[in-house]
Amino acid sequence: MSNGLSSSASLNGVARANENRLNRWSRTIVYVLVMAAVTIPRIILLVDQLPQITAISFFITLLFISYFPIAGFLTYLILAPRNHTKYPYLIILLVQIDLIFIAIINAGSGSIIALVIVLLTIFITFYENRDADSGLPIIGGIVTAIFASIINIYSPIEQLDIPTISIFMIGYLIAIVATYLLFVFNQIIFAPIRIKLMLLALVVSLLPIIVISSLQLRSTQENLQSQNFSGLTLAANQTTKNLDDFFDNALYNASLIASFDVFKEYLATQPHLPTNSIVERELITTMESITNIEQGIYLSSIAVLSKNGVAVYDTKAGVRVLNESEEDYFKVPLETGRPYISQLIFTQESRTPHIVISSPIFDSNRKVIGVIRIKYLGTVLQKILDDNKFLFGDRSYPMLLSEDGIRIADAVSPLYMYSPAYPLTQAEINTLIDKKRLSNQYFANVDMPDLAELINQDNPPVTAEVDILEMNPGLPEAVAISTMQARPWTLIYVQDQEELFGLIAEQRREYILFSTIIAGIAGLASFAGASAFSNPISRLTKAADKISSGDLAERVSIQTNDELTYLASSFNMMTNQLRGFINELEDRVKARTEELAQQNELLNFRANQLQTIAEVAQGITAASDLNLLLSKITQLVSDRFDFYHVGIFLIDDRKEYAVLRASNSPGGQKMLARNHKLKVGQVGIVGYVTGEGAPRIASDVGQDAVYFNNPDLPETRSEMALPLKTGDNVIGALDVQSTSSSAFSENDVELFSILADQISIAILNSRLYEETNQALSEMQELHRQYLRQEWGTEVAERRVEGYKYSSTGISPIQGNTIIADDDVFEIGKPLIKRGETTNTGEVTPDTLSVPILLRGEAIGLITVEEQPGSN
Repeated sequence: MSNGLSSSASLNGVARANENRLNRWSRTIVYVLVMAAVTIPRIILLVDQLPQITAISFFITLLFISYFPIAGFLTYLILAPRNHTKYPYLIILLVQIDLIFIAIINAGSGSIIALVIVLLTIFITFYENRDADSGLPIIGGIVTAIFASIINIYSPIEQLDIPTISIFMIGYLIAIVATYLLFVFNQIIFAPIRIKLMLLALVVSLLPIIVISSLQLRSTQENLQSQNFSGLTLAANQTTKNLDDFFDNALYNASLIASFDVFKEYLATQPHLPTNSIVERELITTMESITNIEQGIYLSSIAVLSKNGVAVYDTKAGVRVLNESEEDYFKVPLETGRPYISQLIFTQESRTPHIVISSPIFDSNRKVIGVIRIKYLGTVLQKILDDNKFLFGDRSYPMLLSEDGIRIADAVSPLYMYSPAYPLTQAEINTLIDKKRLSNQYFANVDMPDLAELINQDNPPVTAEVDILEMNPGLPEAVAISTMQARPWTLIYVQDQEELFGLIAEQRREYILFSTIIAGIAGLASFAGASAFSNPISRLTKAADKISSGDLAERVSIQTNDELTYLASSFNMMTNQLRGFINELEDRVKARTEELAQQNELLNFRANQLQTIAEVAQGITAASDLNLLLSKITQLVSDRFDFYHVGIFLIDDRKEYAVLRASNSPGGQKMLARNHKLKVGQVGIVGYVTGEGAPRIASDVGQDAVYFNNPDLPETRSEMALPLKTGDNVIGALDVQSTSSSAFSENDVELFSILADQISIAILNSRLYEETNQALSEMQELHRQYLRQEWGTEVAERRVEGYKYSSTGISPIQGNTIIADDDVFEIGKPLIKRGETTNTGEVTPDTLSVPILLRGEAIGLITVEEQPGSN
């Protein structure tokens, strides 16, 4: 006996030793997790901020100074005996405050810090409190998490951007979850059903919110960028048009000047003219007049070139002999007989290039006898670009590149004008200098390889994002590319996206704020719901413990209508207060039901607001009768959208008229009464829509005002009609009228086109339903006729028409002895007839007649008569 006791005591000692060792191991892990939360973020901040001094250095210094007392106090709290029941809550509070400081300092880490706060609070609460009955710390953790996320978004100080902290927090979050699951598996932490339910509810409620918010944020960002690129493209196209307009005007002026007779006469007689002749003086006067008309700082000179390429007169140098026959601006007009725009031409005399506009001079026989040459300073292009700056924001600039990649005009960095925009080899540079397309004084090492890679593609995109020299180095710039028509030059319109990215960041903050608030509300609601659901189970567990220990007076107040009810009934059979418990529970259920009803009513109200369009589309499919359907459609559309008049027109079988079939307004009812119809394709907006098959909007102003003279609808100020189609076939129109002028827009057309499609489908379904019912009725009637005919033939061929059962047995019935009750055959249902007393005093028996049915058709009859004298 003593050996058995010794063995049992030894086993108990081993079990206690193992339990103590497990407790020490678990507390070490908890200590490491808690200290990591307040230590590692500080180390990351210190390493990141050592090389520099920031505006928030004071807060970082304060954070590090506070580390030592916090770490010491946390160490004491964690290693303190377990009978200090309030110490775990102090640990949670200190860690939460510390993480809030991290959220204030580091941008973009609020959401993950909020999750860490919630899960760390749950972990420590249920590690330190085995009863799992402390809801207040968890509620406080959720509230603190919401505060941390919001203060991260709207920080009172300029924040740092240290991605390493966010990465650490993600790893820390994974470590908490893994440790919690490990402790649950080893039964170190009791996994309460409350937390399981809360986590499940959070996942179910928050996952759709996160997904929808993410998709909405992404869609919003894409829309903003798309709109930004569209505006930038318009600015680029406008600038390109202004450049092309300049060259078109210059070509036109050159052609006009070349047509003056004085140039023809001067070139025809010039070699033989004496100095200061009448023709020469007339030429000079004409040139001065042209110069005065073309007056401007960008006009360099106008010259007349002979057929040999000699500048016989130049407004800048007067009469001179300078051979320009090798220049393209002379050879091309001479050979083609057309005006010409030159490249940007650089000379050794000046770093500022010029552009030449030339046009051939014809004699009376349309032979080229010379060329008019007009020189513009290259800076005229820069002037056009400067005039087109800021077309899409304060930091949007155009840049013009030649086909050789030279910045021939640059509003982004005017200092680097006339320099290559992307890398060129020395041989290419030398070639460009020799061809006078590049100055030998160009700026080197100012190229933009990203831009070069973009525009040198076979099919360069219209818009893109690249880094532009001398602009915001931290963000890529948005560019729109456009090609000129007058010259093969490329215009790059550049925009600094700092403002756009700031707007996107602000929207991201708003979405995060919205998600945080919703998540917090969902967390609190989930905890409350989980607590409400788990409390009965906890009470049942405690009651079971007390009853098993001998406390038979324990009462259980649970009524869940499930397995717990059976257990509660077993407990309640040992008490004498079951009725009082039921009354109390009914009151609680009633109160909870009313509360849930109020919440459900609120949710339904919000859902109705968000799903008005969907409900209208669903509501119109409820009726199968076409007239009832159309009437319901007009009433639903009018009620949901508060329209003055809603009408539905259907095209007649001959497709000549659109006939009003339903309306909600009193005026519409009058039109229905007189069979109102409109000529398809001719009369009114409805006629136009049914004829063209396209939507139409009209108001009471402008050319559409003539449509608003209907005496039945005097208050109409704007109207929208949409075609009702099945496939490509127009079957009618949905006519919507409002008392407000210009009440409809293209957005309304898109919205109500969806509704019109649903109406078309509903009309088609209704028609198909009516046709199907009609076909079914005809088929059933035909089938009944067939059964009557075939069964009549069968009966006629039989000798025995029926059988009679009586106390003497079964006997056949022949002849006309069967008394058929036509009423039973007519209605197809059993019929009871009470007996009557005849004139002779004989009493007829009561009878029960039951029809024999074959597929709904009565083919026979069973008649039961009451025996005489029976009761």
